[in-house]
Amino acid sequence: MTETYRREYYTEVYKIMLAYGSSYIAKIPHKLFEKIKERSIENYDFEFNPQLSFKQQNVKKEAVALLTALEIKYFSSEEATNEIRKMLKDNKLRIEKEREEKYSYDNLFNNRSTSTVSNDSNEVIEEEKKEENLQIYKENSIINKIKAFFRKLFKRSR
Repeated sequence: MTETYRREYYTEVYKIMLAYGSSYIAKIPHKLFEKIKERSIENYDFEFNPQLSFKQQNVKKEAVALLTALEIKYFSSEEATNEIRKMLKDNKLRIEKEREEKYSYDNLFNNRSTSTVSNDSNEVIEEEKKEENLQIYKENSIINKIKAFFRKLFKRSR
């Protein structure tokens, strides 16, 4: 990960926090907010719209991860924190299970056929497309849940 990329996701976090307002910023330690601000880039073009999902705005996954950590540490009630952690754990287990099924020793050799090379390449392309669609679905699901949680949190705090 390059330094520029790292600074870009800090900028995204900083601008998202600004979009949510001072009540959001006031809940985290001032030094932490200043560190995020320090590490951000002024000329990085990122405009955050709270009405759109993180995915629609191409928010970097590292920025979402940092926002989730902030949510767990500073903004959530104990019940909400447990819910987020459970959701993250469930997602991790599901991904591990899918990997186990895909790369299991038995399946590696049983799924092989004597088809031609072109059929194999078509199957690989189709499988890659399925994996991309699954990944997009997972990201949207997680991001939308986190976004809905933030919205619910801010509605309560007003």
